[in-house]
Amino acid sequence: MTIKVLIADEYQITREGIRSMLERESGMELLGEAEDGRSAVKLAKELNPDVVIMEVCMPEMNGIVATSHSGLNPGWRSQKHFFDRCGQDFRIISV
Repeated sequence: MTIKVLIADEYQITREGIRSMLERESGMELLGEAEDGRSAVKLAKELNPDVVIMEVCMPEMNGIVATSHSGLNPGWRSQKHFFDRCGQDFRIISV
């Protein structure tokens, strides 16, 4: 089974790093990349990924609002994980 992934992060270098890691994993398919929250919501609706790797602090719409945006995918599991790089600290936030 292939896991379809969407990356959402405002920094191209971060998206490139995540893309590089995903390309080395078998069973992962990168569907697309977004540089802001609004684009992430649009792409998620169009591409229907299994997983969205979402930065919390992004322009246009932050990752928390984008992920909780109604109608993204009613079939998604309720557990969500965010990659938080606001400021200097890196952490995973589970909601």
